[in-house]
Amino acid sequence: MCSRRAGRGNPRPARRRLYREVTALRAADLRAAFACHHEAQAYWDAFSPGKRRDYMEWCWKRSARRRA
Repeated sequence: MCSRRAGRGNPRPARRRLYREVTALRAADLRAAFACHHEAQAYWDAFSPGKRRDYMEWCWKRSARRRA
C-alpha cells in the first residue's frame, strides 16, 4: 500500500500465463501426467473403503513417527 501512495504502482504485477505459451512439449507432459493420475486413481478405487481407511491411518501413524 505504501508503494501505491508513493506512486510506484503495484509492487507485484500480475503474472498471466497465456494459452499460446503452452508449447506442444508441455501439452504432451500434461497429457502424460493426467494419464498417470487416472491410472493411480483406478488402482486406488480398487480398494474397499475399509482398506483405504486402514492404509490412511497407517500413513498418518508413520508420518507421526517420522516427525517425533
